[in-house]
Amino acid sequence: MSTATLEKQGKLTTVLTTKIEITNVQATRIDINYDTLPGNQPNTFGNQVVLWQDHNEIPFGTPPLDSMPIPSNTQAGSLTFSGSFDINNNSYIVGFAVGPNLHAPAQTYGNICSSSFIPAKGKPDNDSNFEGIISEVRPGSTSVAFDLQNFPNQIDFKSNGGWAAIWQSGAPSYHTRPLATVQLTDRNGGSFNNISIGRGLTYTIAIFMSGYNPIGNSNQETMATAYTFTN
Repeated sequence: MSTATLEKQGKLTTVLTTKIEITNVQATRIDINYDTLPGNQPNTFGNQVVLWQDHNEIPFGTPPLDSMPIPSNTQAGSLTFSGSFDINNNSYIVGFAVGPNLHAPAQTYGNICSSSFIPAKGKPDNDSNFEGIISEVRPGSTSVAFDLQNFPNQIDFKSNGGWAAIWQSGAPSYHTRPLATVQLTDRNGGSFNNISIGRGLTYTIAIFMSGYNPIGNSNQETMATAYTFTN
């Protein structure tokens, strides 16, 4: 989990993200460190890593070379990704999905929220990995707008059932039902409408990659990033 605490207009803001880092690459194995959000149970919730040969972009319409479930329920850990693939001199990308495969019309790997890039042999590492984040929150009198950054370029939040939640709390939750929810339709952001935000109170917004239910409780297991602020 990447954590950034910022001070904006005298108020502290905390941003949590899902992070994946490749530490070693060999022909038939990739060593990976991962760090997810507090309370995540990666194995139970279907978290997985997915490998493609590509130029640092998740090719959602292309079958991957391989995938592997996260083997434990520790929020952060390491694993050796090995399987039927054979890494050569080309470039590769490994995506981290905070949930299992999705069914059409959703993108199969639409739960991917972060990635780590393996450059072609002899090429410099351009450090262009992505970690989807909530980058800015703007509370109003009856609405709260938020911006998103660094999610996969071709992610289709609407088809995948991506959504956002807000709690009056200093942390997100995989279990406690939020004050309000909204379906995501734009990878650049969204807003909660018809919601009252109390002055001086602390709130947390979280992004879920899939599982939105417009008529009932949405699935809270696919949390990718969170943003805590004081109004």
